[in-house]
Amino acid sequence: MKTLTTKFSILLSVLVLLLAGTACNNEEDIERLLLYEVELNGANQVPSVTTTGSGTFTGTYNDETNILSYDINWELGDQSNATTAIRFHGPVTTSGANAPAIIEIADFDSGTDGSITGSTRPLTESEEADLKAGRWYISIYSDAFPDGELRGNIVR
Repeated sequence: MKTLTTKFSILLSVLVLLLAGTACNNEEDIERLLLYEVELNGANQVPSVTTTGSGTFTGTYNDETNILSYDINWELGDQSNATTAIRFHGPVTTSGANAPAIIEIADFDSGTDGSITGSTRPLTESEEADLKAGRWYISIYSDAFPDGELRGNIVR
């Protein structure tokens, strides 16, 4: 059932992104949308963690509104653990480094798996530059991994 729910969430995300693209009036509008598709796993954490958990992040950044819309799906590695936080981090200044949390995602399912769709506040000029340069990542935290269980580097 979880696999079916995850597949449905991903399909729904793709449809929303396609509709957003068809709602654009011309090629110039389409160029304002940047698509990100990222896999979340423990190997991307710094330092890496051993977990069978995984997830996906699908995002669209609107260059005109400076808003990042997202759909996140995840499953923690241990079914007895709970999701404790989801955060965007940046800017990462060197490869293999961590960065401070920039945006906290609220109202997520605190169970062992879940999905959430939403959007950020408008990004500042420097946040936008860092996102476009691939210096942001997203982490999902659990009670077993308080420093992060799943991470995905947001790059195009």
